[in-house]
Amino acid sequence: MSWELIIAWAIAFFAILTLGFISYRIMKHTEKMQQFSLVKERQRLSFPLRMQAYERLVILLERINPLALSKRLLTNPNIPARQHYLNMINTINAELEHNISQQVYVSSAAWEEVLSARDKVVALLNLALKSLPSNAKAKDYHNMIIKLYMESEEHPTKNAIEFLKEEARKLL
Repeated sequence: MSWELIIAWAIAFFAILTLGFISYRIMKHTEKMQQFSLVKERQRLSFPLRMQAYERLVILLERINPLALSKRLLTNPNIPARQHYLNMINTINAELEHNISQQVYVSSAAWEEVLSARDKVVALLNLALKSLPSNAKAKDYHNMIIKLYMESEEHPTKNAIEFLKEEARKLL
């Protein structure tokens, strides 16, 4: 074989190798761009759902705020305090069950904050009920909730709402 033929083969080999490398890089770049576009499209489509989830959880927290909840459910102030307590607990559980799917769209920390607020509200309601005599009426229970809430330095629903609002702002 002549040197010219060997050089021609070497040039062809390196040209094919270079062309293959360039094609590979273009293909990988195109693949990354498609993945990026897909992620952006998913984010664009899920953004309204995520924001709606934060909004719904804020509404949930507003609805289970012990002061608002007790006032809203105090239709008959002369029923036994225990009945008013049970009505409030059932309402809290129903509100949470109604919004349980929202945890899919918010961070784990946000969902934990909602659950923690719910637990603290229930603890406050329990404490208020235990602070009253067994024959107390719903109006007495309502007043005890107000008293304990005002004496408390921690307002769990307010804190959770602020947490959710801060997370939602980060999405904007």
